[in-house]
Formats: sequence, C-alpha cells, structure tokens
Amino acid sequence: MSALSPTQRASLEKDAVKRTHRKGTVISGPDDENDRVNLVVSGRVKIYSLSACGNEIIFRFCGPNSFFGIAGLFGAGQRNVFSEAVEDTEVMSISSASVERVVSENPALAMSLIRVLSSRIRQAHEAIREFVFCDARSRVAHLLVKLAEIEDDANPGVPVRLKGKMTHQDIADMIGATRQTVTEIINEFKRQGYVKSEARAIVILDCQRLRDLITD
Repeated sequence: MSALSPTQRASLEKDAVKRTHRKGTVISGPDDENDRVNLVVSGRVKIYSLSACGNEIIFRFCGPNSFFGIAGLFGAGQRNVFSEAVEDTEVMSISSASVERVVSENPALAMSLIRVLSSRIRQAHEAIREFVFCDARSRVAHLLVKLAEIEDDANPGVPVRLKGKMTHQDIADMIGATRQTVTEIINEFKRQGYVKSEARAIVILDCQRLRDLITD
C-alpha cells in the first residue's frame, strides 16, 4: 500500500469493506470465489490447507499490512486454501476489480504484488526441497531462522522474540512433522541454549547457532 498515492489509496479504501474477525474465525475457504483481495489491518491470519485425513498444512502467517488472496488477480479461479484469524483481527477486503484498476495506473504497485507472489513461490520451493532433503531438526531450525529474519533482527548473538503465539503444533504443521517430534527438538534446542520460552513465546538466543545446524 505504500506504493499508492493518497488519491489511489483513498479510492481503494472507499470500495473496501473492513471487518473484525474473532480469534478462530475462518475468513475464507476453498469453496469461496476468489474475487477479493484482503489486507490485514491488525492481528494475524493463518493461511493453510487440509490433507485428505484432516491434518492442517500451514503455509504462512500474515501480520499487519500483509496481503492475502492476491492470486485471484492472476486468474487463479476458486481459492484452494483457508484463511483463519489466529487472534482478534481486522481485515480490509477489496474487490479484485478495484485492485486491478489501481494496479493498471500504478506500475510500482504491480511490481510490489509480483514480488510478493515471487517470494511465496520461492518459499514453496524451499519447503519442498527441505522436506525431501532435510531432517526434522534442520527444518525446525530453518523455520525459526526465517521467522527471526521477518523480525529484521536476526543478528548473531542478539536474542529475537518471535511475535505471536507460535505453538509446537503450528511449527509441526508448517514443516510436515508431528507435534511430539517438534516438542522434542525444541526441548533439545533449549538444553543447548539455542532458544528459550518466555511468556508462551519463543525467544531465539542466537540465530547463527541455528543457521549452523541447517548446514551441518
């Protein structure tokens, strides 16, 4: 949204609908038409799919100023994922037609959306590669490092507190492992001084030590 002029932003917001979703509310699902783009105003949204046996596969979490549902701009048809509020969340929903109109007038916004999609494609490719070639311990370490880097503070020796309440089940659903396996790995990381728990949040004590685990 920072790429928009005040006039363009006002035009989008005029056509937008803001809704507050309580924690645990499913905002959209696979059966919904993919004709709106959503922007998280506050709170946090989980993007996930369900396996044939009902297990969650989490692709990402979207925080404030993050878009989701933008694939519809590129002719993706119906949605194939769920979006769910993991805490009380306000979402601005904008019609795809309105976004397309503003994008056609603003190449910078178009490039910004392309970069978002490109980043998500790279993340999907990384996840596939890790699942094939890396063990669960390396996958947990890599995920924690990526989450720390999102905080823009993944420097050696500098503790990083991950925002939001990330449960062991959430981590398991993001890396394709069981909750028990993740709990054992996190407890191992705690004993080795890589991470600690603080007020139900994960604090990474040294990202570099976790990076070293990925390349071992």
